[in-house]
Amino acid sequence: MCWRMISYGWKGPFWVWESETEEEKARATKDIINYNDNCGEEESHLNTAWRASEEWKELRIRELSNAREARILATITGIKAKTTQSWRDSWCYVTCLAQPLLWPAC
Repeated sequence: MCWRMISYGWKGPFWVWESETEEEKARATKDIINYNDNCGEEESHLNTAWRASEEWKELRIRELSNAREARILATITGIKAKTTQSWRDSWCYVTCLAQPLLWPAC
């Protein structure tokens, strides 16, 4: 997997990492379960603040519109859009890349 952070007029670092081993996948699964068991109050507070923002409201409207268009297109063509990212990929992204590398750079 690789990741590059790009913004208007600026390019951040570029990272590449190998596929996870079975041991790393098992450890990530345990970490996800532990995190989910212990983050309820903080997550609730952050989600409440985020959902009150205008940015979230605009994003939600745009996402609902895109989903509606995708459903209409699937009805017309008979082809549903596929996604390739899994929750394990997301966890790897957040713990290996976003928190330690991207967020400090931003």
